Amino acid sequence: MKSNTDSRLRALRFESLEQRALLAADMQTLHNFAMPEDADASGSVSPLDALVVINELNRPETNGASDSSKMIDVDADGRLTPLDALVVINFINRSPSTGEESISSVPLEARIARLESAIAKRQLPPAMDIDNARELLETMKHGGRPETGERFLEGRIQSRREVERIETELIVNELAPRVVDAEHINRAAEFIERFSAKLKSAGVDSRVIETVAGEIKAGFDAKLPLTFAQIKSRLVELGVDVTKLFPERPETPPKPETPPRLEPRVEAIIKRLKDAGVSVDVVTTIVTELKKSIEAGSPMTLDQIKARLTELGVDVSKLLPIAPPQWSPSIELVTSILRRVNAKPETVDIVQAAMKAAKESGRPLNASQIVSLLSANRIEITEAIARLLRPVRANQPR
Repeated sequence: MKSNTDSRLRALRFESLEQRALLAADMQTLHNFAMPEDADASGSVSPLDALVVINELNRPETNGASDSSKMIDVDADGRLTPLDALVVINFINRSPSTGEESISSVPLEARIARLESAIAKRQLPPAMDIDNARELLETMKHGGRPETGERFLEGRIQSRREVERIETELIVNELAPRVVDAEHINRAAEFIERFSAKLKSAGVDSRVIETVAGEIKAGFDAKLPLTFAQIKSRLVELGVDVTKLFPERPETPPKPETPPRLEPRVEAIIKRLKDAGVSVDVVTTIVTELKKSIEAGSPMTLDQIKARLTELGVDVSKLLPIAPPQWSPSIELVTSILRRVNAKPETVDIVQAAMKAAKESGRPLNASQIVSLLSANRIEITEAIARLLRPVRANQPR
């Protein structure tokens, strides 16, 4: 019989544990939506950002979650991997020495998807609120690059310089017509400080800056703030080239008129004719007539198309029957349905964005696709909702 002493003197052994990768499920991997390679959220990209990612990769797994202030998911794939550090290093290596700002190598599509997910789940970085997130999303969806200071303002993508000019003009003109109370005095002081710093960074003489700052302050003190136009005029009088400070916005060229798109039903008919081996001349003829009927506001019906094809020598009986197009509910209708069921604002945004994108691509979502979209966003499809999504026929009461 072994004694208790013998059992206590047994040698200690370490057991090998199964290796595991450090995934998003193990820790909260934040992404810097405005500047992906800026992992430490300092406002610029440096070797320290790569070091932050490397330190997180080397962190013992038993230590738990990482520092939530670090935005270590650089490539926006929802995971922490060595690739995140490599993206930062590559960004630094290709950054120009001329002081120009580099564009992130992380695709906009990945950043947009990551931000949409973060907005839907309310998992934004600590320093970002929902309004900032939606503004950033709008910029990227229009092809803007937030890392270079671009923003979507006044209906188009604006450069960093143009954004500063617009914001300056808005602040001054917003303060100008008001009686200056304590709140506006504080805002005015902040504006003067920022405006003076801008003039200084542009190389404006310190005496000119002091003069202009004093006159702006005097205007606020007298409750007659200078407008943005007056400030620009005063700078010109003092010998400052304001065209370099505040370049005039180029006139937006008129959008070219886009030719009317063929209906999906018409495109399907043309494809079917080509697949059936109908001659190019006949297809060209029918396409021309279809376009003319659409432009005239009286698209040819299916029966008229069949009759015309018969006149052109096509045996329509040999063609497979052409299925009627599925009905596509409008964005307004679906939005009203979502509001009736008290859907979350972010859910409404997601559904509207998906429907708008599909419509712009020329393939609007049909009723069944919208039902799937609503289900994916956890909207219960009741009989009432299904009934609202059905097309209203002429002989049905509304």
